[in-house]
Amino acid sequence: MPYYRATQMADVPSELSWRSVASGAPGASRRLWGEARGAPLARLARVRLEGIGAQRSPRGGLAANGSTQREAAQYYAPEPGFPDLTSFSRRLPDGSVVYPHVATYSGIIVNRELVPGERIFRVFGPEGSTHGTRVETSLPVGGPPEQPSFWGLNQIPTSAESWRQGWAVLDEWNRTGFIVIGTVLDGHALRACTGLIAEQSGTRIGSQYLRGGARQAMLALPSHVGAELNAIGTRLTETCTPEVLESGGVRWEFRATGWADANGRHGYG
Repeated sequence: MPYYRATQMADVPSELSWRSVASGAPGASRRLWGEARGAPLARLARVRLEGIGAQRSPRGGLAANGSTQREAAQYYAPEPGFPDLTSFSRRLPDGSVVYPHVATYSGIIVNRELVPGERIFRVFGPEGSTHGTRVETSLPVGGPPEQPSFWGLNQIPTSAESWRQGWAVLDEWNRTGFIVIGTVLDGHALRACTGLIAEQSGTRIGSQYLRGGARQAMLALPSHVGAELNAIGTRLTETCTPEVLESGGVRWEFRATGWADANGRHGYG
């Protein structure tokens, strides 16, 4: 059965068939998505589209979207002014193109603005070894600060297990120690690609499997904001002193997670 709950909303155009989606009618979520892509939906209607069509996998997590051009188009369409999940692609030996970023989501992916009060977060920390495998240093924004990056959306994890499992962050990607939480300030907005997180399986570190199911947002921060966040993150790993910064229309709070069981513990066996 599809993993979502859909209800009729006042600001959703009446021609969008929420009842057929909620009932699990064959192809209903795809028809709804096809109609919604061309409709001027209000923000709340866009939010309600997030994750429609997501499916449970045989392992119990959320199955990843297909990443081929045809499969990706069933759940996502780029929109001017928003990050483009299809800007990163791989070409397979048979010549076909796949979009790995689309496959990090499960169900419909929505282009929308994050509005005042909404929160985003990333967990980061210094390099180390997990089950004998070296894991590199991670930073608040990730790689080059001008590149789009994935953030957890609105719900902030309260434990290492909820972070690993809900946001499907594999040990091989990221050790931990610190978290940055951003809150959108009044009068500002961030454009993002939002949706449910798909399950993930480890390849470098054993048999780790994480279910996913939380919400994520890919967003592109101004390069100077990304550089500021990375600089504070680097300093925090050395001093462990909490910091607060307002930049780019967001209030950023940096602190230690305090999680002692974040590495090599969750999703094995």
